[in-house]
Amino acid sequence: MKGFFVDHEGQVQSLESIPAVNRGLLYGDGCFTTLRISERQLQFWPDHEDRLQRTANFLGLELPLSTDRLRTILLEAVDASLDYRCRVTVFRSGGGKYIPETNKASVIAEYLPLSDRGVIWRQPKPVMVSEVKLYYAPQNQYKLLDKSTQVRAGLTAQANGFSDAIMLNERGKVVELLSSNIFLQLKGQWMTPPLEDGCLDGVVRKQLMLLMNVQERSLELEDVRKADEVFATNSIEWVRPISFEREYGIEKTREVFERLKALFQV
Repeated sequence: MKGFFVDHEGQVQSLESIPAVNRGLLYGDGCFTTLRISERQLQFWPDHEDRLQRTANFLGLELPLSTDRLRTILLEAVDASLDYRCRVTVFRSGGGKYIPETNKASVIAEYLPLSDRGVIWRQPKPVMVSEVKLYYAPQNQYKLLDKSTQVRAGLTAQANGFSDAIMLNERGKVVELLSSNIFLQLKGQWMTPPLEDGCLDGVVRKQLMLLMNVQERSLELEDVRKADEVFATNSIEWVRPISFEREYGIEKTREVFERLKALFQV
């Protein structure tokens, strides 16, 4: 896999230089963001940059380089003829146990080439409801390293022949999918769960909150069943319709996708 490692002193090195034993591995002490790179452009970079910095502040991490410098290095390694899925991982350096020795962080960047040039419209993805609950916690809005709950839900979905699942919190409210936020249209109104129900503060979610008339509202599973249209959002596919127990309409979802693409697609 293509990528690089930035140590706690800001020195750029190869992926082979990543310490085999580190606090990200031992304690999940870190965070990450995943973004799409297209035509040497970091899509939605200001939002990724903002969330990455806010998450680092939440964890008490000191980034080893400025986000402007990180952006420059990220683009140096890519081929303009390809699109990439890029994951940027930040973890605390040094040792210690639950009281770390330092707040200085290291950074890993990994690139996976994508088969498509630019974001494309995709057909609805069937999903199930996971029995694994995503319990509310204030840190759910951040992309922390510990995603064991989503992994457990993913294994259950796979065992049932699905590649994704709707996750509910401890009160039975709809939260999100495995790695996407969820939006639905009910009686002409777009809705999405609030952060207070435990969902990720997603980058594309944020853009759609600015772009459309979206109501943040606690959603029941019955709301999903009754919805006219339902779609998922993430930084790689942007907007993708989903189906749950039946096929929904996709006309309005397609309009949302095309509108977002017209504004941000290079």
